[in-house]
This record gives sequence, C-alpha cells and structure tokens, in this order.
Amino acid sequence: MFRFNGYKVKDIDLETQKLKELIQKYNAGRASAEEKAQLEEWYEQLHGKEIEFANEEERDRLKQEINDTLHAHLIEIKDAEELPEEPSRGSLLSDFPWLQLAACVVLLAIGTAAYLSVKYPLPQAVENKKELTQEEDIAPGGNRATLTLADGSKIILDEAGEGIVANEGNAAINKTADGKVVYKLSDKQAIALKDNQIATPRGGTYQITLSDGTKVWLNAASTLTYPAAFTGKERAVALTGEAYFEVAKNTELPFIVKISDNIRLQVLGTHFNIMAYQDEAEVKTTLLEGSVKVFKNEASSLLKPGEQASIGKGSGIKVSSVNTEEAVAWKNGYFMFNDEPLESIMRKLSKWYAVDIVYQNIEGNLHFGGMVSRSKNISSVLRIMELTGNIHFKISPGDSSGKERRVIVMP
Repeated sequence: MFRFNGYKVKDIDLETQKLKELIQKYNAGRASAEEKAQLEEWYEQLHGKEIEFANEEERDRLKQEINDTLHAHLIEIKDAEELPEEPSRGSLLSDFPWLQLAACVVLLAIGTAAYLSVKYPLPQAVENKKELTQEEDIAPGGNRATLTLADGSKIILDEAGEGIVANEGNAAINKTADGKVVYKLSDKQAIALKDNQIATPRGGTYQITLSDGTKVWLNAASTLTYPAAFTGKERAVALTGEAYFEVAKNTELPFIVKISDNIRLQVLGTHFNIMAYQDEAEVKTTLLEGSVKVFKNEASSLLKPGEQASIGKGSGIKVSSVNTEEAVAWKNGYFMFNDEPLESIMRKLSKWYAVDIVYQNIEGNLHFGGMVSRSKNISSVLRIMELTGNIHFKISPGDSSGKERRVIVMP
C-alpha cells in the first residue's frame, strides 16, 4: 500500500497518473494552494521520509519506472558526451514531455540518485554527506525591496505595514496584504515629479503595479526607476537587473524601457521578460505575448511571441526562438537549467541566496540541466548538482550579518 498525503492507494500506476495530472495543473497555473502543498509534501516523502510501502515490490515498481525513463535519457547524454565538441553535462531532464517543475525536482532528487547509485556509484563524499543544520545552511530569498521617493526618503518595504506608505503628488502608494506595491492616482491631473525607484537586494524579489496599471515583477539585485505618474507623450522607465512586465495597453502612450544609453524597448501592451544584469555578457528580452521593438542605437528588431532578442557588448541584435518557460522560471518560483554552464547557474544562485561564489581548481566546461524550486535552501539545489559526480560544494553561511557568506565550488 502506497501512502500519499494521508491517502492509501492500492494501484501505484493510478498514483503516478494522479501525480502527472497534478503537475499539469501546477504548470497551467490551476493548482490550488492545497495541491501545491501536496506536491511539496510528496517530494519530501519520496526524498526519504514518511513514505510507506506494504512490500518492496511496489517500491521497486515505482523506482523501476523512473529509472527506465532516466536510463534511456542518460544513455543519450552519454553518447553525446563522447563527441569531442560537446561539453560535459549533468542530468538533463527538461526534454521529458511531462517532467515539468515539481516532477523534475522529484526525478533529479530521487530518480537520478537511485539510478546513479546502481549504475554509477556516487562519490564517497556525496554518499556520506551529512544533513546541514539550519545555521549551516542558507535559506532562499524572499519579498524584500527598498522604495526611494522623489525627495530621496527611503521606505524598507518588507518592514512597512499594510496600507498607504506614502503619497507622491496625486499618487497614493499602497502596500497590499500580500506584499505588493500599488500606485493609485486620484482623479486630478497627473503631477510631474522626480522619479521614484524600487530596488531589490541580493536575496530579494518584489512586485509593483505602476500608476498606469502596468505590473512589474523584479528579480533579485534589480532596480526599476519610474515616475509616480506618467506625463508627456510616453511612459518611460529604466531597468537594471531582471524584470517581467505586463504592460497596460495604451495606444496613445507607448511604454519605453531604457536599459542603457544605447539599448531600449518600445511596447504598447504586452508581456515580456528582460534580463539585463551587468555581470552577464548579453541583455536578453524574451516576448511571451504581444509585440516588442528592441532598439540598439539606430538598429531595431520587432519580436514575435516565443522569440528572444540578445544584445552582447559590441554586437548587434540577435533574434532566436526560445523556450519562454525557461526565461520566466524565476518569476514562477523555480530555477530551470537547460544544458546551462556552471558559471551561469552559480551567478543565479549567488543573486537569489545572497552568497559569493569561490571556485577552486575547476576544470572543464560543465553544463547542467533540470528544475528545482526556488523555495528550497541552497543545500537542496547544490546536492542535486553533486549527484552527477562532476562537482562538489562547501557552504560557508558567514556571520549573522551575512559577511563571509559563500559557496566554494570544488571538483
């Protein structure tokens, strides 16, 4: 008998189907809070705790189903690794048709471990790795940001109470019960003021609704500069870092996002993601809905949904078709790595967990793939990568202020 969230299920195939359906609802945004919690609990149970089987046959049946699928995929990866032009890889699970968000977490943490422990024994350091205490581990980021008003005064939003936190001209700035900032205009004519600014630290994220109704999600270590009320012939904002925009449609006032002196975007009403961190080699704009025109100096490209514009230093605009889910994974609460270089992954972890990264004698071109929730402690993410046997990590949580907080990357 297989116990799943308190319910006994006789047919484990039926339970597998229930899991698939639940994952599909989660990815479609239709899962309730209770269903999301069930998915998390199922993962925790399969991770080695609180799971009951009447006999080993049922346990093996589930593991075998997972392993058979992984086996076929890992063979493909192994064959690709034998080609000299291919980089070394971790466990790439994102190509499976139904292995989205939580399923990938489950298979990376359980299926991969089960398969590798049989076919490719895990390194001794991984097998014997002890569970970290809360003090030794590093918790994920959260809802943190600082709002700077036109007069230069600052409001720490994660410390502010619910309700109106400030007034700027004829705009009331509200903090909602679920921790968002919303600008609401009175019926009076908009008053031009100096810009406001909202900034997230490393380990922070925040959502804001601008005075025109445009919604913006800020990723960690990002800054959005904008007016309390839009005046003139355009709605102009400036961004550093990463943000997802749902722009309120207004055909008379185009929405402009300024990235730098020579890079900007122009839209009327659309959904898109911009990744413009200074420590990244390229500025990437990914369009999910509507249309966006990307400018670099006088050159421009008009994006269609499913396309991404990449602008490198000293290069023009390169447009390609992409998996938009990967670009907005951070907004939806998880990491998604698709054959991604180790250094790129560690930059993301550095921003979300507010840690410095130190490399020790790392050789080769390591790539990893899969998905994992951003709500997990950093040890959970690193442990999954360690299961490939290609890499190891040491966590130094630092002092109470976060000083000397780092992750050491070792072969």
